Amino acid sequence: MLKIEKARQMEPMLTGQDESMVLHSPNTAVVDIHACLATLNSQVSELNPNYEILFGEQFAKKVDGQKQIVTQNGTTIEYKHLINSAGQQALEIAQHFGKGDNLDIFPMKGLYCMSKEPLNQTYHKIVYPIPLKGAYTLGVHSTMTPDGHMKIGPTTSPAFSLEMYRGFENFKLSDLKNIIRSYGIILRSKQ
Repeated sequence: MLKIEKARQMEPMLTGQDESMVLHSPNTAVVDIHACLATLNSQVSELNPNYEILFGEQFAKKVDGQKQIVTQNGTTIEYKHLINSAGQQALEIAQHFGKGDNLDIFPMKGLYCMSKEPLNQTYHKIVYPIPLKGAYTLGVHSTMTPDGHMKIGPTTSPAFSLEMYRGFENFKLSDLKNIIRSYGIILRSKQ
């Protein structure tokens, strides 16, 4: 954490009260994840033809006693090492492997505003406000995209399904019971 006057030395346009603090994370970056994964897949596949990134495959279950998983479409996949990078579904997959049973997901939906034109000369770092004690989000912040546009956000509103990005697209009634329970726990907490 940095005091705002120190942060202003890195980002002169930063505003805030003199006693404000900001998070400084020099190793944080904003990337084009689709380009990164495509490059990673291409490079690693050249080095090891047995390696594969499966885009769009949905996990269904772990095969007990085997280094195998089954996807939603019934394909059985053998693995030597399995990397769980399933986003909002990662906890469910971890729980099939006996991990994270004491954890829960609290899905939030955040919307951003983006500049029409690149503003890559405006900010050079990612600046996050210090979250309020008991807050469940980082708060609104500015972020530069890899192509130089500025995003400001996110808003924070409850999501009623794990991957509810547009309206009720991807809404799953099966997610809703657990999500309502999670919201209830948070609302009753004293934070």
